[in-house]
Amino acid sequence: MIGFGSFLTYLGYGYMDSWHGVATLALLPFFIIGLVRSSSLVKKISVKALFSSFEKTEFKTTYGIGRILLLFSALGIFLAGLTIMIVGMTTIFVPQDLEYMNITVCGIEQINKNLKPLIAHDRAAFGGGLATIGLLYFFIIKNAAPVINLWQILFVSMAIGFSSAIGVHFIIGYTNVSHLLPACLGAASGAGGLILTYPRMRNHAETSIKS
Repeated sequence: MIGFGSFLTYLGYGYMDSWHGVATLALLPFFIIGLVRSSSLVKKISVKALFSSFEKTEFKTTYGIGRILLLFSALGIFLAGLTIMIVGMTTIFVPQDLEYMNITVCGIEQINKNLKPLIAHDRAAFGGGLATIGLLYFFIIKNAAPVINLWQILFVSMAIGFSSAIGVHFIIGYTNVSHLLPACLGAASGAGGLILTYPRMRNHAETSIKS
């Protein structure tokens, strides 16, 4: 709902991408049908299920600490996405953006009055997608069995996501420390969580194969 709902953020900046709208409307029926058809696989649909967990987190174990780090990283991605989406709907730019471009908001409007809503559209949509990914991460890590497949999926997706999100800043020379720090902390938390949870998830797979 957050992902599809983020399309409505265009109301905040006044620019509606027609292709974006068509793609959203085309995908929405598949999402609804998927929810309806898959609901039969769930034994009991309840709001309380959101607060349940596959297993109790042991803060004194290596795996428990790793799991907490992964959850922290997922929550950070979700909050970052919400922040970016809100910024895209309101101010559009953060001070670091304007400093990097060496321009003011008025200067951008003088170049082309459509630049602000266009940039706002991309930023708000990106934020909505990021918030959706963070939320998916959080509940998957919280409720899924600790198997090697889960670890592999988290490793590949986090590696691609964080490396591209952080790496592109160095490619274009946008290396403001305060701007990159949250992403670097999220990446470090995710990497630490993956390292600490690997032995348990690998052993879980080996135990399942033997049994």
